[in-house]
Amino acid sequence: TAMMDVIHMWCSGAEFSQLCESSRLFEGTIIRVMRREAELLRQLVLAAGVMGDSDLEARLQAAVVKLQRGLPFASSLYI
Repeated sequence: TAMMDVIHMWCSGAEFSQLCESSRLFEGTIIRVMRREAELLRQLVLAAGVMGDSDLEARLQAAVVKLQRGLPFASSLYI
């Protein structure tokens, strides 16, 4: 549940530093899980489209947009 709380905070607009302060997880672990979660959501978007469920597809796409932002998704962490 610790990771669920971190993901929820992130999708609610928290800064990455807030996630790190509120969790005992390593920064790299948080970033890795977020990237994997985004990939899973993108695959679910495609699956919902194939099934013809446009409502589910739209909700999953909105989740991708909320998750995929900021530092964890920078092309390089050497900014």
